[in-house]
Amino acid sequence: MSVSSVRDLLQARWGVPLTTPLHGVVTTAVGVAPGHILRQDAGRVGFLLVNLGGGVLYCIPKFPTLAPPSSAQGIRVEANGGNLSVNWEDDGEMVAVEWQAVATAPTTLLILPVQIDQGRTA
Repeated sequence: MSVSSVRDLLQARWGVPLTTPLHGVVTTAVGVAPGHILRQDAGRVGFLLVNLGGGVLYCIPKFPTLAPPSSAQGIRVEANGGNLSVNWEDDGEMVAVEWQAVATAPTTLLILPVQIDQGRTA
């Protein structure tokens, strides 16, 4: 395999063609009430969340047995550039489930997903 890009290296390491779709890079508002930030997606192999705002963010995968995210339950993502990186090698199926978040003050979240590219073959 000829390697000419980071995408080629990731494909060689993970064994499937990957993409970070430009239309998939989004910013979303997160408020003081818990809300959805990522839908369940079996093709997602990783994602990066970057907190662009001034409020602290708490993120958590959505499961029936877990309470919604709060300052007492969730992964803390600091304000003004704090981030959370999740990938299937380290985090298993957690990367593909639905995720929720809540903030201490209204904030903006940048979401960069990495997905299996259904249009390419390895």
